[in-house]
Amino acid sequence: MNTLLIIGILALVIVGVGAAVYMSTMNNGQGNSNTSTTTSITTTTSTTSRTTSISSGGGSGSTTTTTEETVNITGPWYGTYTTSNGLTGRWAWKIWKTGPNSYKGLLVTTEPYKTGGPVPITITLEGNKITIGAVSVGATFTGTINGDHMSGTWSLANGMDHGTWNGQRGETDITPQK
Repeated sequence: MNTLLIIGILALVIVGVGAAVYMSTMNNGQGNSNTSTTTSITTTTSTTSRTTSISSGGGSGSTTTTTEETVNITGPWYGTYTTSNGLTGRWAWKIWKTGPNSYKGLLVTTEPYKTGGPVPITITLEGNKITIGAVSVGATFTGTINGDHMSGTWSLANGMDHGTWNGQRGETDITPQK
């Protein structure tokens, strides 16, 4: 894990616990109140959420709950894209994992911007945000993943055209083969 990320996480936890302890001492003698601090940390492929509660007045200790959600993008995806002047085409890509937070893939599109066959793509994943770049054709797709669905915007190099796209997990007749 990145050293700066670890330092940042530790700083957030220390500040959160310090604030909870301070509030606990301020509320001492004013009833039995609880103070909660929630810290959310987003990493490249997962979201971790921790909740720490400290009770005052001879109450309980602390409770830590950890939840981890991983976004899986590997496999075939397909959908449609719409140009700035309303034309619609189809796209398909196949993504495979090459290492920790590292992916490769192939893209195929139909008219109006037909690739003429599979082209290599670069993939960046940050949480549920994805960027797919096809350098050889100058196209970039950016968007979000929600389960087995993706959507977002796309653009061609030098602002030649842009539009929206959406898709879902699965294969179609134009899915590229690895």
